[in-house]
Amino acid sequence: MKRLLTWFLILSMGSTLIAQNKTQQEQIAQLYTEADLFLSEGDADNARLPLEKLLKLDKANISNLYLALGGIAEQKKETAKAIKYYKQSIKSDKQSHKAYYSLGSLYYNQAVEILETIPFDEQSRRAAETRKGLNCLKKALPFLEQGFKLSGDKGIYQTSLNISYLYLRSDKRIE
Repeated sequence: MKRLLTWFLILSMGSTLIAQNKTQQEQIAQLYTEADLFLSEGDADNARLPLEKLLKLDKANISNLYLALGGIAEQKKETAKAIKYYKQSIKSDKQSHKAYYSLGSLYYNQAVEILETIPFDEQSRRAAETRKGLNCLKKALPFLEQGFKLSGDKGIYQTSLNISYLYLRSDKRIE
């Protein structure tokens, strides 16, 4: 009798877990649908909430969720948040070339923006801005190199890596 009761408890717990799992899967699907709808309408602000909820529910895709949140933050010019999310994406999946590329590109784009707007009439400010831009390239480089290494696709990396190497006076080149 005791053994039968144990089996009954195990079976009932299993069916409860299956029901909970189905409910959770439905909730996950609904949240992805919401996020996709908001993003397709260009409403990144409202897409954040379902994506943030998914971080707790969909552990299998956590790296991609952090990547999406980083992209939203970057689009909204929330650089510190974007960096945090991209680093979380890398931490969650060290083989994600997209995460490395996203973080490297963020730093690279900062550098380009700084270096393209350097004032030529103010010597002291020009030197400081040049240093600032080069520091951004130095931050970008390891992420771009790792992304390239993982991806093997030179297409998306070639220009940014070669420009970074050029500015940083490196002999490296991607041919």
